[in-house]
Amino acid sequence: IFAFELLTDLSSFYPIRTALLVVKLALQVYATLLRVLSNDDRLRFFSRTYKFLIHMSSIFPPLTQNSVYVLQQAIRTCSLAPSNLPQLKWTSDS
Repeated sequence: IFAFELLTDLSSFYPIRTALLVVKLALQVYATLLRVLSNDDRLRFFSRTYKFLIHMSSIFPPLTQNSVYVLQQAIRTCSLAPSNLPQLKWTSDS
């Protein structure tokens, strides 16, 4: 959990290609954790780290599809109702 929080903060300050690659790896780890953790641990993990998905999508727009995939996986594996998911806020530069 600390690693996801740290990566969120660091990527906010340094949105560079290297950070993008690290975030891609972190998204894969996140998806894997959702698959292997017990249901209770999954719920705790997701509730403490879902902001990571939101922030990474806003910092690195090319990763939005990956973040949506992980959110869909969370819905399936955690038995979350879509209404219980955090509200995503998308901003446009136009």
